[in-house]
Amino acid sequence: MNKIFFANLIPGALLYSRFVLKRCLHANEIGGVYLCTDKHTNENVALKIFSSQWLHTSDGRRRFEREVGFSFLCRHEHIIKSHECFIDDDFAAFSMEYAAGGSLQRLIQQSSTEGVRT
Repeated sequence: MNKIFFANLIPGALLYSRFVLKRCLHANEIGGVYLCTDKHTNENVALKIFSSQWLHTSDGRRRFEREVGFSFLCRHEHIIKSHECFIDDDFAAFSMEYAAGGSLQRLIQQSSTEGVRT
């Protein structure tokens, strides 16, 4: 898998028999994050997908389990809620709330250049 693969999934594609892909939010060599509509709830969600090739490395598996584990444990009004985890032979993914407005990194960079405290 590579960044081109993850960046070019076709809008309208049905992922995990449940999520209708709207657009790619971010992609790199190990996976991507997508804005999707959940057919079960009819709500927008972010779906983060990882390549199984990356997950078969000890570091990849450890990082995936840590990220998913923490995302399901953390509950606070200012933290995105994770919903479900999906694993098959080719990919692993988890769905979470979708928050419009870009990445946290971009928000922090923007607020620091504008002199706004976060």
